[in-house]
Amino acid sequence: MKIIDLIINEDIVEAELAFAMATSTDIVELCRAYLCCLNRYRDQLLGLKEIPEIQLREPSTFNRELTDQARKAVRAAMEEMNRKRTYFDALLASFVQISGYDAAKTLNALRFKGFDSWESYSGGVRLKYNRDDRGLTMDEAVNAASLLRREAYLESKTTFFPGAVPAATA
Repeated sequence: MKIIDLIINEDIVEAELAFAMATSTDIVELCRAYLCCLNRYRDQLLGLKEIPEIQLREPSTFNRELTDQARKAVRAAMEEMNRKRTYFDALLASFVQISGYDAAKTLNALRFKGFDSWESYSGGVRLKYNRDDRGLTMDEAVNAASLLRREAYLESKTTFFPGAVPAATA
């Protein structure tokens, strides 16, 4: 495998493009798929450590420079891959690791059903001042919060990148 093929990894590019077109219904799966690509990429980059060094009788300045450039490119690729893995790990966790308390916080922050007074209790989440209402079960609250977070994330992508087309309309 050529080092340049490894550094410019087509699987990563395809996964990034798929993620860029994500919708609120498939973003979790695409995020997981992208993380899998990044993990495979990490393993490939780490495998470069096992490639033996070329021993030249009289190493030229040109050969040393090429070797240094290749090492710098691999190091930069590793740093970028680690940065992306950290980001996507946190993003995925924000979509799927939601407690009842976190769900109530999200429902309040994003004014679910027009209210910002949701509270968590042992059976789920309900409006603070309407104790007669059964509110939402814990599963319903977590699912609603997850959907709201995914939609807010996708909306923020189009807000920060004005030229981007919202995934739902693409």
